Amino acid sequence: MTISRRNVLLGATAAAAFAPLASRAQTPEVVIGVIYPMSGASAQIGVDAQKSFETAAEIINKNYDFDLPLAKGEGLPGLGGAKVRLMPTTRPIRRRAAPRRSG
Repeated sequence: MTISRRNVLLGATAAAAFAPLASRAQTPEVVIGVIYPMSGASAQIGVDAQKSFETAAEIINKNYDFDLPLAKGEGLPGLGGAKVRLMPTTRPIRRRAAPRRSG
């Protein structure tokens, strides 16, 4: 069998088409950004939200015998067992001053 230009192009096209699938299957973790208030009048809500998100991530990442979605088995089954990592924001949000209205 001789290798023709057509066979080389077909092979290269197939490799390019399946490369994203192969890299997606090897995803070790999924990073989820979370924003919650940690100061001011809503600080307690932020602390409670932080603990609940951490608990949910722990349930997903480890194997528990709970009757909850994603609790059985480790990681996210649809992504090949990828672990969840939470990334909280630490930067305060700048608020713009409201424009002044004349009148």
